[in-house]
Amino acid sequence: MVRTTKAAVFCILCYLIERYNAYESPLKVFAKPKDIKQLFKDVGKTYYVSAGTVIQGPYLHPIYDFRCGEVTVKTIAPSMIIQRRFLYYAQESWHWLSENYTVNIRNSSGSKPRNYADLTTMHGMKTLVASMHLLWVDNTCALLFNNKTSDCESWDFTKPQRVGAAPTLCTWLSRVCQKPGFRYFDIQQCYEYYPR
Repeated sequence: MVRTTKAAVFCILCYLIERYNAYESPLKVFAKPKDIKQLFKDVGKTYYVSAGTVIQGPYLHPIYDFRCGEVTVKTIAPSMIIQRRFLYYAQESWHWLSENYTVNIRNSSGSKPRNYADLTTMHGMKTLVASMHLLWVDNTCALLFNNKTSDCESWDFTKPQRVGAAPTLCTWLSRVCQKPGFRYFDIQQCYEYYPR
């Protein structure tokens, strides 16, 4: 029954995405506001950035093609801090790159206000690098939209299965950004050389 319901929801969402392919923003396709605060309430919670429309990181100076992305909630008080880390290949070997960001929950204006998370670098000039809106969430994943860059990311709640496994619903829904999509856990190094 649950699988049938998910399939029906997926078909409806794909129809909406195709029908409104000339829309201005994914925020119009996913018009019902979701509470992004729910993603940042548990210290130590890790999400796996399994798919998206960005291939390079970090946010501020994207120079590395990244794989195996993770987002971990480090603190929630007195301020919210997350750590993003990913695996990248340079100088003939694999390396982890980690960066911390301050999370500030903001509210948009308009007839259907929604909250979103501004991510700011913690070093240097404390630059705003992302304004993340929660578009979709279920018990397996969350689909986020960066309003600053018009990119999407799928955050899975459990580590993706090994290469070749079926993607989550959020991975499919990242098509809403109308940009080329990438799967970040598509190499064996995510599992063999750098297990968590």
